[in-house]
Amino acid sequence: MRLKIKLVIGITLVFIFLGLGYIIINTTMRYQQEFGSIVCNYSENEEIGKEKI
Repeated sequence: MRLKIKLVIGITLVFIFLGLGYIIINTTMRYQQEFGSIVCNYSENEEIGKEKI
């Protein structure tokens, strides 16, 4: 009986950690994409500004 309880707790903990890792990876990827697009837009705007001069 105790072995089953330990197994269930262990499996649920594994799933919780997998879910947390998945969420963390997704949010970091989104932030990297947004940050990268901001940097690209900024550098493009600088180049356009130089061409106008």
